[in-house]
Amino acid sequence: MRKTTIVRWTAAVLFVAVPAVAGVSVQLAKRTQPAATHATAAAEKLPGPPVAATQAVAIRDDGSFKKSESFEGGQIPAAWQTDGGGQLSLSAAHYKHGRQSLQWNWAQGSRLLVIKPPNLEQAGASKRGGIKLWLYNEKAVDGKATFRLGSEQEINSNNPRYVFEIGINFTGWRGMWIQFREDGAYDGYKGDGKAPLEVMEIIPPAAAPQGSLFFDVVEFEGTIPATRSTDYQVPYDRKRSNDGMGGTWDRSYYWSQMKPDLPLADRITPEQSRAFETIAKRYEGWIYGEHPDLTREPLRIRNSALQSFIAKGLQKYAQLGLNRDGNGYITGPPLFSSRSTHGPEFGEDVAKTIFLPLVFDYKINGRQESKNKVLDLFDYFHDQGWADGSGLETLDHETNRTNGYFHAVYLMRKELQESGRLDRELATVRWFTNFGKTYIADPGETTADEIRTKFMYELLYVLALDDGPAKVREMQSLLRWMNHALAVATGFAGTIKDDFMGFHHRGVYMSAYARQAFHMAALIAYLLHDTPFALSKQSTDNMPKRAADFSDGGEQIRRAGGLSGRFPAKDGVANEIVPAYAYMALASEPVDREMAGAFMRLWDPSSPYLKQGLFPKADSGDVSYLDTIGGLQLALKLADQGFAPEKSPQFWMKPSAAFAVMRRDDWAVSVKGWSQYVFDFESQAPKAADSAQKALAGQNVFGRYASYGAMQVMAAGDPINKANNGYGLDNGWDWNRWPGATTIRLPWERLGVSKDRPQTRSFTDQTFVGGVESEGKDGIFAMKLHDTVYDKSFRAEKSVFFLDNEVIALGSGIHNDDGAHSTETTLFQSYMKDTGMPIRTGSAGSAETIAEFPYRRDFKPKENVWLMDPYGNDISYRCGGCALNEASSRRPIRAVKKRRPAATAPPGSITARSRRVRATNMRCSCRLLPSRCGNTRSRRAMRCFEKTARLISSDMRRSARSDTSFSMRRRKCRAASSGKQAGRRSLWKNKRRTESFSASPIRICACPSFPTKEWTTASADAWNGGDGAGRAERKLAAGTAASGRHPSDG
Repeated sequence: MRKTTIVRWTAAVLFVAVPAVAGVSVQLAKRTQPAATHATAAAEKLPGPPVAATQAVAIRDDGSFKKSESFEGGQIPAAWQTDGGGQLSLSAAHYKHGRQSLQWNWAQGSRLLVIKPPNLEQAGASKRGGIKLWLYNEKAVDGKATFRLGSEQEINSNNPRYVFEIGINFTGWRGMWIQFREDGAYDGYKGDGKAPLEVMEIIPPAAAPQGSLFFDVVEFEGTIPATRSTDYQVPYDRKRSNDGMGGTWDRSYYWSQMKPDLPLADRITPEQSRAFETIAKRYEGWIYGEHPDLTREPLRIRNSALQSFIAKGLQKYAQLGLNRDGNGYITGPPLFSSRSTHGPEFGEDVAKTIFLPLVFDYKINGRQESKNKVLDLFDYFHDQGWADGSGLETLDHETNRTNGYFHAVYLMRKELQESGRLDRELATVRWFTNFGKTYIADPGETTADEIRTKFMYELLYVLALDDGPAKVREMQSLLRWMNHALAVATGFAGTIKDDFMGFHHRGVYMSAYARQAFHMAALIAYLLHDTPFALSKQSTDNMPKRAADFSDGGEQIRRAGGLSGRFPAKDGVANEIVPAYAYMALASEPVDREMAGAFMRLWDPSSPYLKQGLFPKADSGDVSYLDTIGGLQLALKLADQGFAPEKSPQFWMKPSAAFAVMRRDDWAVSVKGWSQYVFDFESQAPKAADSAQKALAGQNVFGRYASYGAMQVMAAGDPINKANNGYGLDNGWDWNRWPGATTIRLPWERLGVSKDRPQTRSFTDQTFVGGVESEGKDGIFAMKLHDTVYDKSFRAEKSVFFLDNEVIALGSGIHNDDGAHSTETTLFQSYMKDTGMPIRTGSAGSAETIAEFPYRRDFKPKENVWLMDPYGNDISYRCGGCALNEASSRRPIRAVKKRRPAATAPPGSITARSRRVRATNMRCSCRLLPSRCGNTRSRRAMRCFEKTARLISSDMRRSARSDTSFSMRRRKCRAASSGKQAGRRSLWKNKRRTESFSASPIRICACPSFPTKEWTTASADAWNGGDGAGRAERKLAAGTAASGRHPSDG
């Protein structure tokens, strides 16, 4: 007879940590004079006096420019030649890499030839090949430069293979990515295209007799990304990109062509003028506060963090070494977009870290010199290419990185107006925020990214306009779009679902995107409330109405691996959105008592979550800028009114996430599944890059099993978080063994997502997942598991009952064809801070305390076994194949293994021989499953519920007739004894006679069975993550630079 082995598992694979962002490395060097004539135009000079710095800045080559022609040598590259007039020279006046660029002074009839440059032939031979380049223009010319490419013979015979044009009606830098075959295909070409590309010919526009262009970072590439941006310079209608609309992040040009569709009133009314004034006053009060009392600890902590943010920003500004020459042109470290191959970046390196510190140093601390610095920063940003109509090569995710800039434009609007810069910056804001999207009554989906960024940016744009009918129309357009975005969206689109979960990337995403989207929407609701421009009641009703949607039990929502997207280890979501509930409460007159109660349940100024996770945040380093001193002051204002905390619901089902939660007092348990409509997990494989700054470390690389019935218990510690409940995701976590999940234990190189195995956000072919709840207290979760991605033979049926103070897990039909690896259902997995943490185990008449590791003990089949884990969980079960590993909780667990169904039923089936289910006190919570249920009020929904309950209760009764079970009960932490175990067995015998399912508590159950084939239980010798698994994961991520960067929302 096979024996069961209890394994003390302490060491496992390390979670892939994302290294810190590499800072901008600069060195100062004396400025050299241009090598050729520096064309200037007084009308194009950037306004403002010369900045104090008199030295140019050279950026260290990060390795990403090895394929670039950046003209850093002492001579002009031989491939670059003029013909028919004009002049070429190296210039230090402007540069995008190093300290110089190529200046082409052109005249009518002249042309620039680039003959057999490196990599052109290879780029021409590739289907997606093309060119990346940056152009600088000192004087805008209303015309286009024409680029013609072909073999020498084709160009000489005026038969170019590819032709494209670049508009040069701009000043400053512009970056372009051009794919030859899609963007430059020439209808007049005659030939087979087999000859190698050898020549690029550039012809100046005919609209001007002469001019000057600067070239830098010219790259011929075999692959030009599809995310290249259409802009005013290259306004191409790329039909293969959403019928010309562009990709999700490449629609600025498309939306810029839209015109207002709402009527323009004759005048602005006094009420509308007062409304704009009220909204503006609320916004500035939210930013700066209203005479904040710094003797109150939360405000004192926040103010200290704010001053630290200012000091760091001033230091970073000094490191830029900006220089304005005698002609008014400003230079500094070259900047690139977030998805460019190169760095530093507009967002991460400047917009997030420097703009607001300078503004606050001027506005709050009263330092006049910071006013001049921030105006210079606006000029520098504009000169680098951050301008109206500029695509920056690609705008992919760019507005997710630049919150400081948008707030700074509004906060400095008067100073910008006085210095002649405001119109320039408002046009830039309008371009980058896609304001033209508000002119469409039904603009399609609005993502969480747009809500958490553009809601605010576009509101600030409108507020900065001069009062008048046009401003009212812009505001009405914006309000219409906001209400559309906050409507419940169908399918995978949009952000809000009708169970109030937040979507992004086709799934629930409560750790990042949806959290900030809700926070921003709540803030907007507060700013606009009680004005003619207030959000609709339907919009505010669609926001989460209970703190439980995000906290406590809702803290399970953000802590469950399958709901945290790429960030399974992220803590602190609940405390981060505390102010949002204050905003929602204050967004009505009188105060919304329901939202105030939700806020008060989370508000505890003495808690570590708030004192360490919320109050000390004051920077703009996240996607959204939300942590202001005025926002915290509003929270204190609400707290002072003494509203009673809400009572938390005890059980709820979130169908759009295949997720259920039970909460009792200060502890909660959740379970996560997946289906044909709910994806399994999100991950990102490690990505190497030529630039260490652009390399991406893996995110959630081993998260495959997060939705395979994973169960999390959060009960221990202060604060109650992952670390205090043994979830050491970065301390030796075994990613094969999510507590509660049924998995195949694989080697790390097979488990992890990689470039060759990129499957993520996958769906199964099973539609059966969901649950029912009883009076908000008890409920059932069920799932048919089928792995259609990695191992199509892997199936299981899993059910979980949440009843009174117990969680009862059932399973059957577990099967796969993998004979090389063990199939396991993990009860628990815990990180131990030290070996002194108590672990006890035993069976009837036998008990011992585990103090030495590794540990192994064998039990006989059908023997009643109990164990208490390091966090106080009391676990008992009947042996017969169950594998016991570490899990985290401190609540008692009782378990007995379920036998395989009778041979008359096919493997994996659930028979239903019971009489009709009585469900008078139940309501269906699987309404979002398209093939199963409709609205909860419909007859179809009741039939769905009844069918679900029949199947699950039948499975449960069949389990009761077996000799094994597994359950978890909430009680005080204490060691189990044989007498207590005997008492539990008596309870089991009494309950196994239950013959029908009702709303009353049910305590009988069965835990997952295992395949009939033999399998072995592995053991580990190492402690706290030092085993071979960690080494294997590190090996998998080899080649990823240590200073990798990743997007927080990306």
